[in-house]
Amino acid sequence: MTAPTQTLADKAAGYINDTLGEQTARRVQPWGKQAALPIYLADRYSAYTLQLLDKPTLMLVMLPDTASTADISNATYNTNTPAAIAKHLQIVQKAYGESRSGGEVFVVLERVSSHNRKRLIAQRVPFVVPGKQLYLPQLGMNLRESFANKTEVEAALSPVAQLLVLRYLLGLYPNPSSAQDLAEQLDYSKMSLSRAINELVTLQLASIEQVGKEKRLAFTKNGNDLWQQAKPFLSSPIQKTVNVQDKAALRLLKEKRAFYAGETAVSKQGELAQPSVQFIATKAKGWKSPDTKNSVIDEDWQLQLWRYDPALLLHKGKAAGECVDALSLSLSMEGTADERTAKALDNLIKITLSKSALTN
Repeated sequence: MTAPTQTLADKAAGYINDTLGEQTARRVQPWGKQAALPIYLADRYSAYTLQLLDKPTLMLVMLPDTASTADISNATYNTNTPAAIAKHLQIVQKAYGESRSGGEVFVVLERVSSHNRKRLIAQRVPFVVPGKQLYLPQLGMNLRESFANKTEVEAALSPVAQLLVLRYLLGLYPNPSSAQDLAEQLDYSKMSLSRAINELVTLQLASIEQVGKEKRLAFTKNGNDLWQQAKPFLSSPIQKTVNVQDKAALRLLKEKRAFYAGETAVSKQGELAQPSVQFIATKAKGWKSPDTKNSVIDEDWQLQLWRYDPALLLHKGKAAGECVDALSLSLSMEGTADERTAKALDNLIKITLSKSALTN
């Protein structure tokens, strides 16, 4: 157990006592069975036992982000999203519940955005942010103190703003870039692009640089640092999923209007075995379902309709039958991937962001 997590664990217990009364949380100590957890969980959390209202309880303290280390090979590329945390909690709850002293489990976070706070509560994930909020539904508790950042943005980024972040992370344009150039590259209206840039500036993900009469978008961080900063505001690109005929799917792939997605994309990059159902993705805008009145839909092909065009996140010259970008792929599978798939996605993100660090 590291000193920072022990300190955060003590702060969490202290905050619970300050809020609910002395001796509510007692006897905080490292959990002796943490080594039994899967490696990918042991790398993300430190576990501590305590007595909460005289009941045995386990708290998972999320490890500090190590992505700012100089050696990018040692950086953390975890997807600690609310949906992923909910799944982690289920796994640990089962392991802790099977122990002799097993009881409830909750997560301790050093900080959480307003957007992710709502998502955690929606997932009914018990959590404590020392000095800010505790949400312990098993105790009927949801107490929140004011956030220090009063200008915090509640909603996720718009599809256009998310596209700007991902394209920069993928090395598809230089930093800074003029608003005019971005508008031409993305084929969005100047108004949509202006709103997207304002979102990024408000979140302090980027700034506006004035060069003569030209305004340029400049991201404040690169690579994994930017990915981790933006991650709480990114969301799945999938708007809807439909079944399509195999001929229609293959035609979309051949014409480069759709690209391999989901588990299919992960498998084609050598990370997993080929799935029984094939996934492809295209942009939702302009999509018209083909006339299938006299045809049989093949349920082995699923088409994801995305909020933005996946082709905009691929380098020019990509061949037909290519996969969607790794970052959007990870976002599209958030909270649904099993342990092996989650590891494969983490590896793809690590490779992608390592290349991004060199490009940017």
